[in-house]
Amino acid sequence: MVDFEKKLIDIPVRNIIVSFNILKNQIIIKENTSEYVAQLNNNIIHQICSRIWQNINLNNAKSKWENLINTDIELLKELIQKAIEKNPITLRVYKSGNNNIIYGIVGQYYKPINQIDYRNELLTKMKNYNIIPTIKFIINKNSVSEIFSVNERNRNIKLDLIVNYPKNDGYHGFYTAWGREIIICTNGLIEIKSSTNFHKKHNSALNINQYLKEVFTEGQNIYKFTDERILKAQETTLNKDLLDNFLCRLNIASVSKERVINRLKIEIMENKNSEWALSQALTWLGTHEKHLYQRPKNILKEAGTKILDLTLNKYLEDENNVATENLYEGNTYKALLPKFVTMN
Repeated sequence: MVDFEKKLIDIPVRNIIVSFNILKNQIIIKENTSEYVAQLNNNIIHQICSRIWQNINLNNAKSKWENLINTDIELLKELIQKAIEKNPITLRVYKSGNNNIIYGIVGQYYKPINQIDYRNELLTKMKNYNIIPTIKFIINKNSVSEIFSVNERNRNIKLDLIVNYPKNDGYHGFYTAWGREIIICTNGLIEIKSSTNFHKKHNSALNINQYLKEVFTEGQNIYKFTDERILKAQETTLNKDLLDNFLCRLNIASVSKERVINRLKIEIMENKNSEWALSQALTWLGTHEKHLYQRPKNILKEAGTKILDLTLNKYLEDENNVATENLYEGNTYKALLPKFVTMN
């Protein structure tokens, strides 16, 4: 990624002519005698639409884009051209044969960050915070993420700091997330997205010391919060009516629910009849059960985490966890069915 981005050329543009190749799903941006081509993926669509309609989210951007592509493509071209004329952009471009391919769309003052330099500076500073590399990486299309371990003893949970090194395409930001694992049983909890936002900015003057200080403080707060929630869950008796409600609405197959009930019996023997036992049963299945598909495992891990963080009652009342539309289109991964819908 770093070596490839060294080949990028930054092209400032303002007075452009826009056209589309519908068959190839491409946009062509022309200025003077030069043409620049981009595949119309979500990133490019969102980057362009955000120049026309400020602060628009991805779903709304796609909706507006598809509507104009199908009903008034000339208006869409005009909107793009006027937006760029008013607020000039820079195209990050690479050569492919005779074509200029758009890698990303950025502002005039954008400053890319060398991902290796960024990582090396992080490694130097992390020693002061007992954060150590694990040499574990997650590689996907738009970024490389690295997992660091927070070296703290005498804790109920193990914390991992996940650092994302993204493309310098103006769309994917540098961010961190926290991974939590219950030490006694190695049950995984879902990640907590870091609330430290300033480091998302593409700015070569980014203050690594300040960033790590804020991230480490956030880690200490997550330790404290999770320890308190574990103690509270251990002290909270598992309410039978709430449990029945949860099991009835849980968006997994009946045979998988039987696994939940069987695992809960084991956890109750070890942890009493508590919300902690339910959380442990769910996160154990979501982490360790080999006879479940990934979808129900994700649902169970998420449910176990949120029950720990919120309480069972608050989890059941949180509409963010509930499938509200067609249960098999788009909401399949919601953990709970609506109150009056159950799975057979």
